[in-house]
Amino acid sequence: MRRLAMLALCASVGASFAGAADAAPRKRAVHKAPPPMPEIERKTNYPSFYLGVHLGGGWSHLAGDASASPSGVIGGLQAGLNYQVDNLVFGAETELSAAGMSGGGSGTIGGTSVTGSAKHDWFATLAGRFGVASGRTLYFLKGGVAWTEYKRDYRSAAGGTATDSGTRTGWLIGFGIEHALTETVSGKIEYNYMDFGSSTVTPATTGGIAATAAALKIDTHVVKVGLNQRFTPFR
Repeated sequence: MRRLAMLALCASVGASFAGAADAAPRKRAVHKAPPPMPEIERKTNYPSFYLGVHLGGGWSHLAGDASASPSGVIGGLQAGLNYQVDNLVFGAETELSAAGMSGGGSGTIGGTSVTGSAKHDWFATLAGRFGVASGRTLYFLKGGVAWTEYKRDYRSAAGGTATDSGTRTGWLIGFGIEHALTETVSGKIEYNYMDFGSSTVTPATTGGIAATAAALKIDTHVVKVGLNQRFTPFR
């Protein structure tokens, strides 16, 4: 009997410990929230400087006595400054692009039919930017001044030549989207239209082609992508 009583007591104590263990609260796994994604600009009122690179393509139309349509690749560097008030972004940007744009053309110079080509070697721009920031993305417009260098080379069936080249100044308009990729790096895609106006040129000629002055109008379209490195972090 004494032995049976001891076994009953041990069973009762074991059951009590088991119930207490079941009643104890279990620890839950703690999951750390991911850090917030960076926004395109800090919502603070001080300037933010950046440097970057771009690559794209362009096409031009040189309209005159002998016309041509150069096209090809452009690429280069940009630098800019942004200043934000709430979600409005104001800034300025300058770009310098090497160009591999060339294309054929034809026309009549000094009464002689000619065929040949035209090309652009570089473009440069200085523009103001205005944009609206939404989270990590900036939607912007830009406008300012543009410069380019062009060259035309033509030849007649009889072997005469006509060439002219020069640097033109014009105006630029454009728009694009810039998106924060990390805390200090953003990517962009944009379109630019550059109009270099109409000016009178007189080509240098040989082989019986008359050196006749005529108006030459130049305009250019460019689409490019780029990366910018900021020197202050995004939010």
